[in-house]
Amino acid sequence: MWLPALPSLNSFNLLYILAGIGIPLVIILPWLINRRKPETASGESNIQETGPREEVQTPGHNLPAQLTTFIGREKEMLTMQDLISEHRLLTLTGAGGCGKTRLAIELAGRIVSEYKDGVWLVDLAPIASEGLVVKEITEVLSIAEVPNQAIIDTLIEKIKEQELLILLDNCEHLIRACAEVSGKLMQSAPKLKILATSRESLNVKGEQVWRVPSLTLLDPKTIIDVESVKESEAVMLLKDRARLNNPDFKLETGNINEVVTICNKVDGIPLALELVASRTRHMDPKMILERFANRFDQLSSPDPGTSKRQTTLQATIEWSYKLLSDSEKLLFARLSVFSGGFDLAAAEEVCSDDQLPKEKVLDVLSRLVDRSLVYTVKADDQTMRYNSLETLKQFARQVLRNRKEDLLMKKRHLHHFLALAENAYQEQHEEQLKWLNKLQADDDNLIAALDWSEAHSPEEFSWLSGTLTWYWMITSKLVFANDHLGKAHSKEINKPEVRARVLHGMGIHTWYFHGVDEGIERCKESLDIWRSLKQDQEEANCLAALCELYRDNKHDFETGLKYGEESLEIARKIGKPGFITRCLSGKNGSVDHPSPE
Repeated sequence: MWLPALPSLNSFNLLYILAGIGIPLVIILPWLINRRKPETASGESNIQETGPREEVQTPGHNLPAQLTTFIGREKEMLTMQDLISEHRLLTLTGAGGCGKTRLAIELAGRIVSEYKDGVWLVDLAPIASEGLVVKEITEVLSIAEVPNQAIIDTLIEKIKEQELLILLDNCEHLIRACAEVSGKLMQSAPKLKILATSRESLNVKGEQVWRVPSLTLLDPKTIIDVESVKESEAVMLLKDRARLNNPDFKLETGNINEVVTICNKVDGIPLALELVASRTRHMDPKMILERFANRFDQLSSPDPGTSKRQTTLQATIEWSYKLLSDSEKLLFARLSVFSGGFDLAAAEEVCSDDQLPKEKVLDVLSRLVDRSLVYTVKADDQTMRYNSLETLKQFARQVLRNRKEDLLMKKRHLHHFLALAENAYQEQHEEQLKWLNKLQADDDNLIAALDWSEAHSPEEFSWLSGTLTWYWMITSKLVFANDHLGKAHSKEINKPEVRARVLHGMGIHTWYFHGVDEGIERCKESLDIWRSLKQDQEEANCLAALCELYRDNKHDFETGLKYGEESLEIARKIGKPGFITRCLSGKNGSVDHPSPE
């Protein structure tokens, strides 16, 4: 049947027109199909019959879509991409709430195209039994069980030639099973890679462990303006999440100090920052800081979909705490007595007893490091020190109070650092740099010991204040020293040696604030006591101090020389080279500057 030439219309319109004039569909449809085939000049179709069309497939994955912006972490992301390209098993470790899962999902999403058989997230948080780890993996990979065959063998058989990445998320409560399964899969599937998140490593051969740091912070003292705080990832995350809760929220001059302080108080932990941000619906940063200054771990999430272990920061910490052994729980609580970190010797001396023998402390401490409840820091002198996030310490301090051990640990902490300060005092001239480094490393602990002893042990407070005088002088903590020595002097002190050491300290510090005459008077009072106690080295110390006060401040070189010679004579009897050098420098200083007469 003849069909008329029709203008260029789409297929739907043509079908409608032709059917409307009574032409049967059996004629219309073949004609439409032929009409749509492009033809060459010879009238032949350009379309070649090549068989079924082969579709280009992108690797599959089950990574969840993220509902919030990924903030910062670009340096960490590059590091992790390098690590996962070099190692077949990469485990991201860190304290609860530090962002391990989000970081792992972001990393996995960026490298999906590198795995022909996909990237698959296996969330183990809801799994309670170690025996279900393999089953969860097979379910995610849609692998059916085979009768009379072990499920691990079925899994291996299905993936042994595949190029895929398995993301095992939240392994900490199933460590043994995750380690066993990962080891078997790595041995049997050479093209497989595993990315794991856990609060401790799997300890599998070939595993690369990388600790996820907190978001970057700022020292509040360095804040200049709003632009300067944008260098902090923690501040940027808090700002972003706060704007989700309160679109009118913005960083401005009036709140940047409070925002930075909040970020520091929660250690830059992403979960904590998310919980704080939820409160910006009803509170400004200043009010949040005032109400929750020491209770940020109690903030709860308003999101009903949040898992129970992440509804509060405390719940997250409790999740980790419950996984510890009794000895680990004990040491974790006791370590909270330290401020600003500690070394192994301090942990052994302060935290050991019949329940936790000294020789066991290192092993238990190492396990706490493995479980991300304690982290290591290499000091300037290359020695290893340890510390915990402040949010973890707050939880541990409450545990210590519940155990009714806080008073005992405070006393032991004080006595340890009293002994440390005394050793430094006695060797200040022989190994000054060594002891200066040690005291600087433990400066926060020394301040904590001073603060506690001032209220609970005035005599030990006074002794520690006098003992640290030389350290405060070298490190230019003059105002701090004057304040503490003044408090020590005002206390009722029964031991003459304690009073003498405080007076000596006041003598070499007081003149900065109250004049050289008062400084000389304090040193002479101290000298009289040390002489009565027949303490030669202390006597020589006072004589050397008097030499310098007369020489350098009163310009009385003759009197200064007299005291300098006395101190040198005693120092030579004692025989300590460093101490002799100290007294000799005082005496020679007087000789170098003769009296104007």
